[in-house]
Order: sequence, then C-alpha cells, then structure tokens
Amino acid sequence: MLYAIGYMKFLLILLLLLPFPLFAQTNATIVRVVDGDTVIVQIDESQLSCPDTCTQPERLRIVGIDTPEIVKPGSKPECYGYESSQYASAILEPGTGVRLELQDERDRYDRLLGYLYIGDTDYGTEMIENGYAYAYRAYDHDKQLEYLQIETQAREQGLGLWSENACAETEEVQEIVRQEQINVWNNVITFLSQLIQILNILF
Repeated sequence: MLYAIGYMKFLLILLLLLPFPLFAQTNATIVRVVDGDTVIVQIDESQLSCPDTCTQPERLRIVGIDTPEIVKPGSKPECYGYESSQYASAILEPGTGVRLELQDERDRYDRLLGYLYIGDTDYGTEMIENGYAYAYRAYDHDKQLEYLQIETQAREQGLGLWSENACAETEEVQEIVRQEQINVWNNVITFLSQLIQILNILF
C-alpha cells in the first residue's frame, strides 16, 4: 500500500513538472485582418512563458473554416471574398481583444493555428452560420462535425456565399477593385520614379 501511495505521488510530481504546450490558451489583440480566415494578432505574452518572438505580431490561420481568397498572388479575388473580408474586418477591428485556443504546431507558411473567440462567441461559428465561410474539410479538427452542421443550415437558408446572387459584383465591390488597381499602379509609378532618381545620382 505504501509503495502504491509513493508511486502515485511520484507520478503526480512528474505530471506537475512536465512542460505544458506553449500557447494552449491565451488572450491576444487584433492587429489587422488579412482575409476572412487569417488575421494578424499580438499575443499577450504576460500570461505565458514564451520566447522573444511573442513580442512580435503573429499571423494566425483560423482552424476549421475556409473563406474565399482575395489576396492570393497571381489570382483574381474569389467569389464573395471581399464580403467575407469586410465582415471579418467589421467584427475584428484593430485593438479588439480576443481569446485564442492554439495548436502546438504551425502550418507550412509558419502561421499559428487555432480557434478564435470574441468574448464567448466562436469566430468560426459566426462566419459559417452567416454564410461568410465554408467548413474546412481537408483536415480533421475538434469542431469539424459542428461546423459542417452549421454550414448545412446556412446553405439551406441561402445565406451569404450560398445565395443565388453571391457572385454578382456589387458597385461597392467594383469600387474596391478599382481602388486596388489604382493603388497598384501608384506603387509602380512611385517605384519607377525612385529608380530614376537613383540612376540620375549614380550616372
């Protein structure tokens, strides 16, 4: 009996000494929205025993959802991508405090992976049930079945990207596209002007 009690104490002490996964749960602040399923966050390092990199903003890929692309290099924005991104930006304004449940690994782009909560609201659920995101099917995760059920309801109700006119470009979306094209050309002109100035100095 004494041996068993001693053994149990040893196991308990061992468990207490084992390192817990880094960033299992933590608070963070939104820096900016990249698109509907990716955000830049500032981790609250005061809650964690974390490395120096915690002081830098991190790119977070929201687990379990997939939204239409708007910033994929070499590709046009996908249908309903702007609407999804705008909705995300509206509920995740810079400075918004959020809670993260992070996995202990990163994806191939070195992004953090995890669920995001605004108060008690699960961001993934919010996006899927309002038709701004698909339930992600490529990889298993804890909320996969729940998200698939929510997606089915949104699709049956014709919400957001499931609506009949989801791919019809609104005037607002067309204006966004025009402004982005103008910004691209302005950047090109600025670069060429700076290049000409450098060449004039050198030659």
